[in-house]
Amino acid sequence: MVIILRWFSLIRIAILLLYTLNISLFARNSEFLAVNATSYAIPNWLIEYLYEEQILHSKDLFEKGLFDVNIDEGYLPENAPIFALPYYLIPGEEAEFLQSKSHDLMVYKEITSVLEGKTFYKLFVHPESEAHYSVLRSKYRYISPQETEFLASPTSSYRSLVVWNSQGSCEKPFIAKVSLDKNILGHNRILSDEEIRVSIANQLFFEDFDKKRSVRESGFDFFPETAGLILKTSENNFFQQLGGQIIREFSDKMTKEQKKWISFASLMSPKRTVPLVMEVIKKSGLSSEDFIREYLIDKYLNFFKNVILKNGIYDLPHSQNLGFETTSDYMPTGIFIIKDLSDVMPDFIEHLGDSDILDLYSEVTDKNLNKARDRGVINFTYHYKEQVFDLLLEEIAKHDEKISWWKLHKLRSELEEKHLAVLNEHFGFKHGVYKNIQKQLMHKVEIDKDFFDRTKGNILETSNSSRWHGFIREKYLKKRLINYSASISEVFDMNNKLFINQNVLFIVKEKRFIAMIILTLEDRARINLIDSGLSKFFNDHKKHACQSFFEEK
Repeated sequence: MVIILRWFSLIRIAILLLYTLNISLFARNSEFLAVNATSYAIPNWLIEYLYEEQILHSKDLFEKGLFDVNIDEGYLPENAPIFALPYYLIPGEEAEFLQSKSHDLMVYKEITSVLEGKTFYKLFVHPESEAHYSVLRSKYRYISPQETEFLASPTSSYRSLVVWNSQGSCEKPFIAKVSLDKNILGHNRILSDEEIRVSIANQLFFEDFDKKRSVRESGFDFFPETAGLILKTSENNFFQQLGGQIIREFSDKMTKEQKKWISFASLMSPKRTVPLVMEVIKKSGLSSEDFIREYLIDKYLNFFKNVILKNGIYDLPHSQNLGFETTSDYMPTGIFIIKDLSDVMPDFIEHLGDSDILDLYSEVTDKNLNKARDRGVINFTYHYKEQVFDLLLEEIAKHDEKISWWKLHKLRSELEEKHLAVLNEHFGFKHGVYKNIQKQLMHKVEIDKDFFDRTKGNILETSNSSRWHGFIREKYLKKRLINYSASISEVFDMNNKLFINQNVLFIVKEKRFIAMIILTLEDRARINLIDSGLSKFFNDHKKHACQSFFEEK
């Protein structure tokens, strides 16, 4: 018994020491960040952003060891490092540079160089990926850590780096999402060509959305990802993807209007004596329960209904990617923040008649496009409910005795009930049940009058010939087939009906829409070889209707 008590005492002492060490490290790293930031003349808003991303962003609320990585400690976000960022100068003709209309000219000048009248793009290299990119040393000019003008510091993401020109005034910092040759959560973090294309396509989608409806009036905003760099060199191939980069900009809301865009992981962080969310609640003037109901249930579900569902664009709302906007003194604005556009998934069923939107994604494979509808709805359950809402409520309850276990249960049930009501209203479900949601969603993908209307009538039936069959198989192998069927074998059934318009080939089985292929410009040029009867259709852009197919029999 005495031995047991002694062991118990030793364990308590060990826990206290670990806790003290953790607080000490937290304080040391916070101080280190402040000292370094002052030394490098970083503006206050960026110091606060780095503090929230590096120091507050907590992985402690998740399974122990989940985020273990083999990255040098000198580059871990929680250690608040600032380091020199080397880069390669890639000739313009050997790279594909993607940019949106809103790409900032000052940022463009930072990431490009003009030498002897020739444009070069700067491919930034994370220090942990120098060996990975060494194959380029003999081919391109390398600006080493000793020569580079750029300094960098990681965000909460190991490969997304805040970058600024150390020879300037840090007037226009930006974030470079670079390739990191390390496995994190079971995945290598080399930035694929596909991720880059998806990111820029989604940026263009949101810019169009903002022009037509205003993102902020719709209850959200987003970190702009305005440029991407893809290597066209032979060293970047199917067998070895070197990876490119994405340039993410800071919104004027942050830099000029002093709004704070805080991730939910930072809001709920236990690394502060009192989590930041408690300051936000206090500033709102609401009780914790009313704040949760107004912002985390009602306002979020309003955003989910009117943006995610109605506009067919699904984000990945986990605690790192989903953020919350406040004023500089933590007054909530009610705006949710989307980060990491390569994880956004469009639901093309909502965009069948929108040629501009479909054209954006014509060069993108199915990585983020396949079954976006059901994946997006399920992501709400796993990511928002479990990783944001549930964890945040638990942290609030620790600091507000009025939030009892019964109120926690009640608020969680309220979120689930209201979420299912939104799904029932949008998709026309009679019974919203989470476990059957994927099956229900697939049954709603039917070729009916509504489908015909959404394609704006500009659709024509074509024969399911062996040539079309070969075309579909080719697209499947190139991951350009967006599959909505339960089995891929269904897609290759020669009894399927095929419909086509200017942008899409639709594959239909028994009046059920089971797959689609978004046509590229090259595909449209090949159409005449497959079905010569379609040539005039594409040339004249005339509307055709397959009314007999929709008639009741």
